[in-house]
Amino acid sequence: MLRNSLPPSVVVITDRTSFLAAINSHLIVLEFCFVYLLITLILHVFFLYLMFISSPFDVHCWTRSPMQCPFGPLGYTINK
Repeated sequence: MLRNSLPPSVVVITDRTSFLAAINSHLIVLEFCFVYLLITLILHVFFLYLMFISSPFDVHCWTRSPMQCPFGPLGYTINK
């Protein structure tokens, strides 16, 4: 009787199987979000490594003209 009196947008979970299925579907969505965030974090760390650690930090490029350091202070230059 309670189920018929509620509006259609309200879901009443009456048995344990439906409750576990609802929790399981939400956990799957949360797991995909976690995996997405983890992959994004790994890619960010990798690209930061490429930008700052693998290329030499040329301080002189801050004061030189763009023709002498075309890739900026964090990249390789033609003059090296």
